Amino acid sequence: KTSEQDGYIFSNYWKLAMLQLVADPVDLWCQALQTAMDGLGTDEDTLTALVCTIPPTLRQSIHERYLQRTNKTLVAHIESETSFKYKKVFTTQVRSPAEAR
Repeated sequence: KTSEQDGYIFSNYWKLAMLQLVADPVDLWCQALQTAMDGLGTDEDTLTALVCTIPPTLRQSIHERYLQRTNKTLVAHIESETSFKYKKVFTTQVRSPAEAR
């Protein structure tokens, strides 16, 4: 019997990849954004890639779900994790459609 840790096919990474394929896209975006900003320091490269590629059709849903998951708005979390002109660019880019009007 092959254990769950043996071999390439039964690794935890494979399971995680399969679970992510059927997960809600909004949850994936929220999880990725939160992971980029959690812990010591911010992974600015990942945060840049995520913020610049948020699909316009999911933007409002991501803002709402992020608030539910973290009790903090996405814009407020980005403002607390970044500084100077980087913060200004990010907060402008990540605004929800309602805030951008």
